[in-house]
Amino acid sequence: MKKLLFTLTLLITLSSFGQDQKATIYFRNGTELKGFASITDSGSKIRFKKAEKSKKIIYDSQKVDKIVIRENDKDVLYQYKIIKNKKKPLLLEPIKEGKVTLYKIVNQGYNSSIYTGNGNSSGGWSNGNYYSISSYYVSKDNGNIVIHLGEKGTIFTKNFKKAASEYFNDCHILVEKIQSKELKKRDIVEIVEYYNENCAK
Repeated sequence: MKKLLFTLTLLITLSSFGQDQKATIYFRNGTELKGFASITDSGSKIRFKKAEKSKKIIYDSQKVDKIVIRENDKDVLYQYKIIKNKKKPLLLEPIKEGKVTLYKIVNQGYNSSIYTGNGNSSGGWSNGNYYSISSYYVSKDNGNIVIHLGEKGTIFTKNFKKAASEYFNDCHILVEKIQSKELKKRDIVEIVEYYNENCAK
C-alpha cells in the first residue's frame, strides 16, 4: 500500500511539470503573445494556448526568441540558445549573467520498475525512481552559442575539469582552483561568479 501511495504521489507531482502556466511568448519578429504555455520535447518546443481551454499551438526556435513563464509566483525567463555540436536549440534559463552567462535546463521524470536478471531465480524487479537532472551551459559576451559544462544528478557526464579548464583558460587563478579540485562541478555557479568578479576584462 505504501509503495502504491508513493507511486501515485510521484505521478501527481510529475504531471504538474507539464501543466500550462501563464506565459508571454516573444517572437523573433518583435511581436508578443500572452496566454498559457509549457515547455515540451526536452526543452526544444513550447506548447501554447491563448486560453486554458483553447486549442494548443506548438512553437519552436524558428519563430520564438524567448518566453517568460509564471512559475511558483515568479516570472522565469527562458531563452532559445544554440547548443554547440547539437542540432536542436533549447530553451535555457539564465541564472548568472555577466561576461560569462550561466544557463540551466532541468529534465525531470520517473523511471518505472524494471526487471533485472536473465530469467533465472536470481532476477528480480527494481523499484522505479524519480529523477531530476540539471544541465549547465555557458556563453561569453551574451553569445547565442552555448557550451555544455556539466550536469548535477547523474553519473553520465563529460570530463568537467578538462572542459572547464579549457573554457576559462584566460583566468589562470580560476583554472588552478579547478585543477586542484578546490572548485568542482557542483560549484559551477561559484566558478562563473568568480570569473565574472575577478577575471572578466
